[in-house]
Amino acid sequence: MTVFPHEMKHKHIPENKIPELEEKVFLLYNLFYKYNWKYCDLRTVSERGMGKNPTRRPKLCIKIGQACLIAGFQRGDNVFVRVQGRDIIIRKDQYGCLFKIGGNHYGTNIVLSPILLALGYKKGDWVIVLAKEEEIRIRDAVIEFKKLDRYLKKVREIGLLTL
Repeated sequence: MTVFPHEMKHKHIPENKIPELEEKVFLLYNLFYKYNWKYCDLRTVSERGMGKNPTRRPKLCIKIGQACLIAGFQRGDNVFVRVQGRDIIIRKDQYGCLFKIGGNHYGTNIVLSPILLALGYKKGDWVIVLAKEEEIRIRDAVIEFKKLDRYLKKVREIGLLTL
């Protein structure tokens, strides 16, 4: 089962950029991720849980509902999160920091504040969410888009790809 981002609706992405980003995510999936991953989508880092106390540190989270369905995770599951390079890996094995998948009837998310802040993410940053059975991986979208642009430029110079 392969899932594509058909209609991306993000508050932090300008409306005129959505078709361009959809095309880039589609190319990323077809060129790099198709054989190892079953799901690829663009997400934004959001903030939640500020409530009535604005002096607290913001809680950064990422909505990963569809990815959780593919990976076999449910709300309330304890998962282990680790960082490998710039990738955030979410699994149920015993390696990494323990986090809980949360959310409500609006959507499933995971609060990764310590990890996202340590990697330098802020509210509104774009990430690529990849999923397969028993694993979710979160990558920096800007780095992945630069990698895609370098690859397409090199392939067009050689003349192997006509898009």
